[in-house]
Amino acid sequence: MRLHFYIDNDDDAERCKESIGTKMQIAIGGTDPLTGRAKSYRGVVLAVEAPPVAEACERWRITIDTQ
Repeated sequence: MRLHFYIDNDDDAERCKESIGTKMQIAIGGTDPLTGRAKSYRGVVLAVEAPPVAEACERWRITIDTQ
């Protein structure tokens, strides 16, 4: 199943990018876009979308495959 969530940490964004390249599963915490609550995710990252330049608070949108 593909899920989307947000992260706001440079190190976590790099870990997600590495998961894309290696196709290896990672476990990572993020913010659920529907509830706004912190949640854990595990799977292979499919996409890391950078925040808009104008946005003051940097948050990356992550797409992960949890299967």
